[in-house]
Amino acid sequence: MTDNIELIEAIHVEQLYMTLLATIERLRAEIASDAILAEIEQPTEIGAFSVEALEAILAPHREPDAAYLDDGLGGFFAAVVALAAAAVGHSGSSRDSTMLAERDLQLALMRTRFLADTAQAVRGTIQRMRTGVGDMASRVRQVRRSIGLSPGQAASLDAARQALFAYLADPATAAPRAILSRLSARLSGPQRAMLEKAMRPELDAARVEKLLSKHANSMATYRARSTAQHQTHAFAEQGKLTAWRIAERFGILPRGQRRFWQTAGDERVRHSHAAVQGMNRAGVPLDKPFATPLGECMTPPLEIGCRCKAMLRPSL
Repeated sequence: MTDNIELIEAIHVEQLYMTLLATIERLRAEIASDAILAEIEQPTEIGAFSVEALEAILAPHREPDAAYLDDGLGGFFAAVVALAAAAVGHSGSSRDSTMLAERDLQLALMRTRFLADTAQAVRGTIQRMRTGVGDMASRVRQVRRSIGLSPGQAASLDAARQALFAYLADPATAAPRAILSRLSARLSGPQRAMLEKAMRPELDAARVEKLLSKHANSMATYRARSTAQHQTHAFAEQGKLTAWRIAERFGILPRGQRRFWQTAGDERVRHSHAAVQGMNRAGVPLDKPFATPLGECMTPPLEIGCRCKAMLRPSL
Protein backbone atom coordinates (compact mmCIF):
# COMPACT_ATOMS: atom_id res chain seq x y z
CA MET A 1 0.00 0.00 0.00
CA THR A 2 2.67 2.48 1.07
CA ASP A 3 4.70 2.11 -2.13
CA ASN A 4 1.61 2.64 -4.29
CA ILE A 5 0.60 5.73 -2.33
CA GLU A 6 4.13 7.15 -2.58
CA LEU A 7 4.11 6.55 -6.33
CA ILE A 8 0.89 8.43 -7.02
CA GLU A 9 1.86 11.08 -4.46
CA ALA A 10 5.02 11.87 -6.45
CA ILE A 11 2.98 12.22 -9.64
CA HIS A 12 0.55 14.63 -8.03
CA VAL A 13 3.32 16.75 -6.51
CA GLU A 14 4.37 17.68 -10.05
CA GLN A 15 0.81 18.27 -11.22
CA LEU A 16 -0.06 20.45 -8.22
CA TYR A 17 3.22 22.36 -8.61
CA MET A 18 2.38 23.23 -12.21
CA THR A 19 -1.18 24.14 -11.22
CA LEU A 20 -0.01 26.54 -8.50
CA LEU A 21 2.44 28.19 -10.90
CA ALA A 22 -0.40 28.61 -13.41
CA THR A 23 -2.59 30.12 -10.68
CA ILE A 24 0.12 32.64 -9.76
CA GLU A 25 0.63 33.61 -13.40
CA ARG A 26 -3.12 33.99 -13.90
CA LEU A 27 -3.43 36.31 -10.91
CA ARG A 28 -0.46 38.40 -12.01
CA ALA A 29 -1.90 38.72 -15.51
CA GLU A 30 -5.46 39.53 -14.47
CA ILE A 31 -4.90 42.08 -11.70
CA ALA A 32 -4.77 45.49 -13.36
CA SER A 33 -2.14 48.08 -12.51
CA ASP A 34 -4.92 50.63 -11.97
CA ALA A 35 -6.40 48.41 -9.24
CA ILE A 36 -3.02 48.18 -7.51
CA LEU A 37 -2.48 51.93 -7.81
CA ALA A 38 -5.92 52.62 -6.32
CA GLU A 39 -5.12 50.42 -3.33
CA ILE A 40 -1.82 52.20 -2.71
CA GLU A 41 -3.54 55.59 -2.82
CA GLN A 42 -6.54 54.59 -0.66
CA PRO A 43 -5.21 53.35 2.71
CA THR A 44 -8.59 52.21 4.05
CA GLU A 45 -9.50 49.94 1.15
CA ILE A 46 -8.31 46.31 1.22
CA GLY A 47 -11.28 44.49 -0.33
CA ALA A 48 -9.75 44.31 -3.80
CA PHE A 49 -7.20 41.79 -2.56
CA SER A 50 -9.25 39.64 -0.21
CA VAL A 51 -9.42 35.86 -0.66
CA GLU A 52 -12.90 36.29 -2.13
CA ALA A 53 -11.61 38.82 -4.64
CA LEU A 54 -8.81 36.50 -5.75
CA GLU A 55 -11.30 33.63 -6.09
CA ALA A 56 -13.47 35.86 -8.28
CA ILE A 57 -10.51 36.66 -10.53
CA LEU A 58 -9.78 32.97 -11.01
CA ALA A 59 -13.41 31.86 -11.42
CA PRO A 60 -13.86 32.74 -15.14
CA HIS A 61 -10.74 30.78 -16.03
CA ARG A 62 -11.62 27.22 -15.07
CA GLU A 63 -9.03 25.78 -17.42
CA PRO A 64 -7.66 22.21 -17.07
CA ASP A 65 -4.93 23.45 -14.74
CA ALA A 66 -7.39 25.19 -12.43
CA ALA A 67 -9.89 22.32 -12.58
CA TYR A 68 -7.15 19.95 -11.42
CA LEU A 69 -7.52 21.31 -7.88
CA ASP A 70 -11.00 19.80 -7.75
CA ASP A 71 -10.85 16.83 -10.11
CA GLY A 72 -7.25 15.63 -10.15
CA LEU A 73 -6.41 16.25 -6.51
CA GLY A 74 -9.84 15.04 -5.43
CA GLY A 75 -9.25 11.85 -7.39
CA PHE A 76 -5.87 11.44 -5.73
CA PHE A 77 -7.48 11.67 -2.29
CA ALA A 78 -10.07 9.05 -3.26
CA ALA A 79 -7.33 6.75 -4.59
CA VAL A 80 -5.38 6.99 -1.33
CA VAL A 81 -8.52 6.20 0.65
CA ALA A 82 -9.19 3.16 -1.54
CA LEU A 83 -5.61 1.86 -1.23
CA ALA A 84 -5.46 2.36 2.54
CA ALA A 85 -8.89 0.76 3.00
CA ALA A 86 -7.97 -2.24 0.85
CA ALA A 87 -4.82 -2.76 2.93
CA VAL A 88 -6.99 -3.40 6.00
CA GLY A 89 -9.50 -5.56 4.13
CA HIS A 90 -12.19 -3.01 3.30
CA SER A 91 -13.56 -2.04 -0.10
CA GLY A 92 -16.18 0.38 -1.33
CA SER A 93 -14.74 3.49 0.32
CA SER A 94 -14.50 5.56 -2.86
CA ARG A 95 -18.06 6.91 -2.59
CA ASP A 96 -18.41 6.77 1.18
CA SER A 97 -20.01 9.93 2.58
CA THR A 98 -17.18 10.34 5.10
CA MET A 99 -14.60 10.19 2.31
CA LEU A 100 -16.49 12.67 0.13
CA ALA A 101 -16.95 15.15 2.97
CA GLU A 102 -13.29 14.92 4.03
CA ARG A 103 -12.11 15.25 0.42
CA ASP A 104 -14.16 18.41 -0.12
CA LEU A 105 -12.98 19.86 3.20
CA GLN A 106 -9.30 19.26 2.42
CA LEU A 107 -9.63 20.76 -1.07
CA ALA A 108 -11.32 23.87 0.30
CA LEU A 109 -8.75 24.27 3.08
CA MET A 110 -5.82 23.96 0.69
CA ARG A 111 -7.20 26.50 -1.77
CA THR A 112 -8.17 28.96 0.96
CA ARG A 113 -4.80 28.74 2.73
CA PHE A 114 -2.85 29.34 -0.47
CA LEU A 115 -4.98 32.32 -1.49
CA ALA A 116 -5.11 33.69 2.06
CA ASP A 117 -1.31 33.76 2.27
CA THR A 118 -1.16 35.35 -1.19
CA ALA A 119 -3.72 38.00 -0.21
CA GLN A 120 -1.85 38.76 3.02
CA ALA A 121 1.44 39.13 1.13
CA VAL A 122 -0.13 41.52 -1.38
CA ARG A 123 -1.86 43.63 1.27
CA GLY A 124 1.35 43.83 3.30
CA THR A 125 3.26 44.99 0.25
CA ILE A 126 0.61 47.59 -0.56
CA GLN A 127 0.89 48.96 2.96
CA ARG A 128 4.68 49.19 2.68
CA MET A 129 4.50 50.82 -0.76
CA ARG A 130 2.27 53.62 0.57
CA THR A 131 5.38 55.06 2.19
CA GLY A 132 7.95 53.27 0.05
CA VAL A 133 10.78 54.73 -1.96
CA GLY A 134 10.74 55.06 -5.74
CA ASP A 135 8.18 56.41 -8.17
CA MET A 136 4.63 55.08 -8.25
CA ALA A 137 5.25 52.86 -11.27
CA SER A 138 8.07 51.12 -9.40
CA ARG A 139 5.88 50.64 -6.36
CA VAL A 140 3.07 49.16 -8.44
CA ARG A 141 5.55 46.70 -9.95
CA GLN A 142 6.64 45.70 -6.45
CA VAL A 143 3.05 44.90 -5.47
CA ARG A 144 2.61 42.81 -8.61
CA ARG A 145 5.80 40.89 -7.80
CA SER A 146 4.35 39.96 -4.40
CA ILE A 147 1.45 38.08 -6.01
CA GLY A 148 2.15 34.40 -5.39
CA LEU A 149 4.56 34.95 -2.49
CA SER A 150 4.05 34.12 1.16
CA PRO A 151 3.88 37.05 3.61
CA GLY A 152 7.43 36.32 4.79
CA GLN A 153 8.76 36.17 1.24
CA ALA A 154 7.05 39.46 0.38
CA ALA A 155 8.63 41.12 3.43
CA SER A 156 12.09 39.90 2.45
CA LEU A 157 11.57 41.10 -1.12
CA ASP A 158 10.70 44.52 0.27
CA ALA A 159 13.89 44.50 2.34
CA ALA A 160 15.86 43.67 -0.81
CA ARG A 161 14.21 46.58 -2.60
CA GLN A 162 15.02 48.95 0.27
CA ALA A 163 18.66 47.88 0.20
CA LEU A 164 19.01 48.37 -3.55
CA PHE A 165 17.31 51.77 -3.51
CA ALA A 166 19.48 52.86 -0.58
CA TYR A 167 22.56 52.00 -2.64
CA LEU A 168 21.21 53.81 -5.72
CA ALA A 169 20.64 56.97 -3.68
CA ASP A 170 24.41 57.50 -3.35
CA PRO A 171 26.46 54.74 -5.02
CA ALA A 172 29.70 56.72 -4.71
CA THR A 173 29.73 56.60 -0.90
CA ALA A 174 27.26 53.81 -0.06
CA ALA A 175 28.65 50.90 1.94
CA PRO A 176 26.81 47.72 0.84
CA ARG A 177 27.55 45.77 4.02
CA ALA A 178 26.38 48.62 6.23
CA ILE A 179 23.14 48.89 4.25
CA LEU A 180 22.54 45.15 4.46
CA SER A 181 23.32 44.95 8.17
CA ARG A 182 20.42 47.31 8.90
CA LEU A 183 18.06 44.91 7.12
CA SER A 184 19.69 41.63 8.13
CA ALA A 185 16.71 40.44 10.19
CA ARG A 186 14.57 40.26 7.03
CA LEU A 187 17.18 38.85 4.66
CA SER A 188 18.66 35.37 4.43
CA GLY A 189 22.38 34.74 3.97
CA PRO A 190 22.02 33.93 0.24
CA GLN A 191 19.92 37.07 -0.25
CA ARG A 192 22.55 39.26 1.41
CA ALA A 193 25.23 37.71 -0.79
CA MET A 194 23.13 38.30 -3.92
CA LEU A 195 22.48 41.92 -3.00
CA GLU A 196 26.08 42.67 -2.07
CA LYS A 197 27.17 41.28 -5.43
CA ALA A 198 24.62 43.49 -7.22
CA MET A 199 25.71 46.70 -5.45
CA ARG A 200 28.25 47.86 -8.01
CA PRO A 201 28.76 51.24 -9.74
CA GLU A 202 27.01 49.99 -12.89
CA LEU A 203 23.77 49.31 -10.99
CA ASP A 204 20.89 51.51 -12.16
CA ALA A 205 17.11 51.67 -11.67
CA ALA A 206 16.37 49.39 -14.63
CA ARG A 207 18.76 46.71 -13.33
CA VAL A 208 17.20 46.98 -9.87
CA GLU A 209 13.71 46.33 -11.27
CA LYS A 210 14.97 43.39 -13.31
CA LEU A 211 16.82 41.88 -10.34
CA LEU A 212 13.78 42.20 -8.06
CA SER A 213 11.50 40.59 -10.64
CA LYS A 214 13.89 37.69 -11.15
CA HIS A 215 14.20 37.16 -7.40
CA ALA A 216 10.41 37.33 -6.92
CA ASN A 217 9.92 34.71 -9.63
CA SER A 218 12.45 32.42 -7.94
CA MET A 219 10.67 32.78 -4.61
CA ALA A 220 7.26 32.13 -6.17
CA THR A 221 8.61 29.00 -7.84
CA TYR A 222 10.08 27.79 -4.55
CA ARG A 223 6.80 28.46 -2.74
CA ALA A 224 4.78 26.60 -5.39
CA ARG A 225 7.13 23.60 -5.16
CA SER A 226 7.20 23.44 -1.35
CA THR A 227 3.44 23.98 -1.12
CA ALA A 228 2.81 21.20 -3.64
CA GLN A 229 5.02 18.78 -1.70
CA HIS A 230 3.45 19.71 1.63
CA GLN A 231 -0.17 19.66 0.49
CA THR A 232 0.12 16.45 -1.49
CA HIS A 233 1.71 14.68 1.47
CA ALA A 234 -0.98 16.11 3.75
CA PHE A 235 -3.65 14.80 1.38
CA ALA A 236 -2.08 11.34 1.42
CA GLU A 237 -1.89 11.19 5.21
CA GLN A 238 -5.41 12.51 5.68
CA GLY A 239 -6.64 10.00 3.09
CA LYS A 240 -5.09 7.13 5.05
CA LEU A 241 -6.71 8.28 8.28
CA THR A 242 -10.07 8.65 6.54
CA ALA A 243 -9.84 5.09 5.21
CA TRP A 244 -8.97 3.69 8.63
CA ARG A 245 -11.88 5.52 10.21
CA ILE A 246 -14.28 4.14 7.61
CA ALA A 247 -12.95 0.61 8.17
CA GLU A 248 -13.32 1.06 11.91
CA ARG A 249 -16.89 2.26 11.50
CA PHE A 250 -17.77 -0.87 9.53
CA GLY A 251 -16.15 -3.10 12.15
CA ILE A 252 -13.46 -4.33 9.74
CA LEU A 253 -10.42 -2.85 11.44
CA PRO A 254 -8.78 -5.36 13.83
CA ARG A 255 -9.17 -4.49 17.49
CA GLY A 256 -6.33 -2.71 19.27
CA GLN A 257 -5.04 -0.87 16.21
CA ARG A 258 -3.27 2.42 16.88
CA ARG A 259 -1.42 4.98 14.81
CA PHE A 260 2.35 5.33 15.16
CA TRP A 261 4.54 8.20 13.97
CA GLN A 262 7.31 7.17 11.57
CA THR A 263 10.11 9.43 10.36
CA ALA A 264 12.02 9.09 7.10
CA GLY A 265 14.92 7.72 9.16
CA ASP A 266 17.77 9.71 7.63
CA GLU A 267 20.02 12.63 8.57
CA ARG A 268 17.57 15.16 7.14
CA VAL A 269 14.96 14.42 9.83
CA ARG A 270 14.55 17.42 12.13
CA HIS A 271 14.95 16.89 15.88
CA SER A 272 11.41 18.10 16.55
CA HIS A 273 10.04 15.51 14.13
CA ALA A 274 12.13 12.65 15.51
CA ALA A 275 10.98 13.53 19.02
CA VAL A 276 7.37 12.74 18.11
CA GLN A 277 8.10 9.01 18.12
CA GLY A 278 9.33 9.11 21.70
CA MET A 279 6.43 11.27 22.80
CA ASN A 280 3.93 8.73 21.43
CA ARG A 281 5.64 5.38 22.04
CA ALA A 282 2.32 3.60 22.64
CA GLY A 283 0.75 5.11 19.54
CA VAL A 284 -2.50 7.06 19.45
CA PRO A 285 -6.12 6.10 18.69
CA LEU A 286 -7.64 7.05 15.34
CA ASP A 287 -9.53 9.95 16.88
CA LYS A 288 -6.67 11.42 18.91
CA PRO A 289 -3.80 13.68 17.78
CA PHE A 290 -0.10 13.02 18.20
CA ALA A 291 1.72 15.01 20.88
CA THR A 292 4.62 16.92 19.30
CA PRO A 293 7.14 19.60 20.37
CA LEU A 294 5.18 22.01 18.18
CA GLY A 295 1.77 21.20 19.64
CA GLU A 296 -0.83 18.55 18.87
CA CYS A 297 -0.91 17.24 15.30
CA MET A 298 -3.61 14.93 13.96
CA THR A 299 -1.61 13.65 11.00
CA PRO A 300 1.77 14.32 9.40
CA PRO A 301 3.19 16.50 7.95
CA LEU A 302 4.15 18.41 11.07
CA GLU A 303 5.33 21.43 9.05
CA ILE A 304 6.64 22.35 5.60
CA GLY A 305 9.24 19.83 4.45
CA CYS A 306 8.10 17.08 6.84
CA ARG A 307 8.32 13.58 5.32
CA CYS A 308 6.95 11.70 8.33
CA LYS A 309 4.07 9.24 8.04
CA ALA A 310 1.47 7.68 10.28
CA MET A 311 1.46 3.88 10.30
CA LEU A 312 -1.28 1.59 11.59
CA ARG A 313 -0.38 -1.40 13.71
CA PRO A 314 -1.47 -3.20 16.91
CA SER A 315 -0.81 -1.46 20.20
CA LEU A 316 2.45 -2.35 21.92
